[in-house]
Amino acid sequence: MNNRNEGQGIDFNLLATYLKTELSKKTKQLEEAAANLPVFTEEQTLSHENKFNQLKSYMQEHQISDKKLVEFCSLTAEKIQQLSFNEATAYMVYIQDINKAFSMIWEVFRSAESKASDTKVEEYIKNHANGICIKQLQDLANHVKKCNMPNIVDESKFPHFFLLQEWAKLYLSIKQYHTKLEINKNILAEHTVNLLGNNSINVEETLNDEQYLQEVTNNSSVALALKEKYHLDFKAWLREGYYVDCLLKDNTNDDLFLMKNDFYQNDIKTHHTFFKGVNHLIIPNVNVKEVSDKIYCLVK
Repeated sequence: MNNRNEGQGIDFNLLATYLKTELSKKTKQLEEAAANLPVFTEEQTLSHENKFNQLKSYMQEHQISDKKLVEFCSLTAEKIQQLSFNEATAYMVYIQDINKAFSMIWEVFRSAESKASDTKVEEYIKNHANGICIKQLQDLANHVKKCNMPNIVDESKFPHFFLLQEWAKLYLSIKQYHTKLEINKNILAEHTVNLLGNNSINVEETLNDEQYLQEVTNNSSVALALKEKYHLDFKAWLREGYYVDCLLKDNTNDDLFLMKNDFYQNDIKTHHTFFKGVNHLIIPNVNVKEVSDKIYCLVK
């Protein structure tokens, strides 16, 4: 029997060969596209979704964006020196937000590639930033439809991939501006210390070690309250005149800056001194009711 239908001009042998070839091509394309997409166990899926949702909430709450990052990195030293205390504080907080977002973004992509090397995760992030991953997903969805295969692509997840692309771009921007971020952070930290020094810190004479009589290890509820709030190692020391001071080693990190800002906002006076050869932040007279009341109000 002749497979050529003269009336319709169709060679069914050629058609069958063509369809077989095209199906083979599409199957190969499907396999290639699917191979570049992450495959999750149920546990990995839950972990990834949790980290994804946490990051989404964090980004929305702190309004972190590539535009704001570029704005901060474009600040010159002269412009930073002109910032008010509140403006400088806002930028310091923003730097902390950026650094935390950077870590959280990495964790989201790491959760999608849990067994991959750090280099592979970085490559995965770059592929998302360049739009490769979302294109692969869209191509996979189109191939499935053309081949009349079961719909294995949940297109409702496309916004998820677009967010991943946005975060991947931000991650790469933070890496790109890392040096400038650190430079501006250091200039900003010095500027805020100067502002605090001029406006809120009482500068007292350096206390000699001998002026502290002994460490208060019992009934130092103020030191304990501060320790619980800031997770820092406050110590209470009795000095001459039976006044008690709270002492904390000052390493000028970001956590200490934010804590000092809390003290500034709540009119809790502080100063610095060298004690046992180490620079310490001092909150004097914490056993005076006026001072302790301010501290307890802060830590609530």
